[in-house]
Amino acid sequence: MDTTTAARRFVAVWERSWAAHDVEAILEAATDILIRQGAGRLTTNRIAERAGVNIASLYQYFPGKHAIIAELRRRHGAKERAAIRRVLVEGRGSDLEAMVRALVS
Repeated sequence: MDTTTAARRFVAVWERSWAAHDVEAILEAATDILIRQGAGRLTTNRIAERAGVNIASLYQYFPGKHAIIAELRRRHGAKERAAIRRVLVEGRGSDLEAMVRALVS
């Protein structure tokens, strides 16, 4: 591998890691605003400011606040499904009442 190819790969990995960092910061900021101030106060400008990213960077990853909310919902749903699967697998063979208690706890 020549030096140019290695440098390009390094830059690509570095850019992806920063992109992942920005996306996580944006999602954490949006969550914080939703919890503390409510949906009515959620704006892309507030999210970008709280996340410490430029508004243009926010729009590079999400077309607007509704897309950010959709991603938060998608991630929450995935976590919930994983938790339910885990309870069902671990509780295999248990009675129904024990399974329901595990699901709601």
